Amino acid sequence: MEGSLGLPLKFGNRFLLSVPLLLTVLSKKASVLSSIFLLFLY
Repeated sequence: MEGSLGLPLKFGNRFLLSVPLLLTVLSKKASVLSSIFLLFLY
């Protein structure tokens, strides 16, 4: 039982750790895209 539960727990921890990183990358890309969009508007 411990072996079957250990792997999903490790995967869950990695997933939880990668979520904030993905969010920061997405927010940076979104800010860059919005600035480019604003430059095209003006």
